[in-house]
Amino acid sequence: MLELHTIMTGLDLQTLEDLRIQALALKQSFSKTETKTWTATIVASELVLQTTHLQYALMSPDAQHEVYPTSSVDKGVADELSDVLFNAAILKII
Repeated sequence: MLELHTIMTGLDLQTLEDLRIQALALKQSFSKTETKTWTATIVASELVLQTTHLQYALMSPDAQHEVYPTSSVDKGVADELSDVLFNAAILKII
């Protein structure tokens, strides 16, 4: 019999645990930004930067192309598009 969480999400417990571990590692990577005061100006600047990263990703023939200059963090069109949308949403509410 399928577990309720598997039916609802299509994910098994191991996949959820893997995602949890990845999320915690990402949170640690960005911990230096947690104490920063994010003003509208800073978020707008970040939006411009992320839009530029999206441009680099879109210009690449490979959708998973690592994005200059932050190739250790940024991985392709989907990642950059999510960054742009995130910053646009934050800018709307800040």
